[in-house]
Amino acid sequence: MVDAADLDRMAECRKILHDTLSLPNVKEKPMVIFGNKADLKTALKEENLRDELGLPWHSTKGKGSNKNPNFEHNAELFMCSVKAKVGFSEGFDWLS
Repeated sequence: MVDAADLDRMAECRKILHDTLSLPNVKEKPMVIFGNKADLKTALKEENLRDELGLPWHSTKGKGSNKNPNFEHNAELFMCSVKAKVGFSEGFDWLS
């Protein structure tokens, strides 16, 4: 889960995400990344959060048409809000 409103920590989030995605036992497993606090005006929009995290493409089938067939990870970003209790079901549906 990434705080989409905490711009000061985006570089740290990106590094941790890509370090995790590069682990041999994780590389081929599906991973959901939740962009939390999507309900705040200060939160990045999905496209901007993708750019900040180095995930500019939808990496999987079924979540948009902006896909890169050469992207080697099975990871997908879903915007959500813990406070508003929205956005989680889409991520968990995709994961299942």
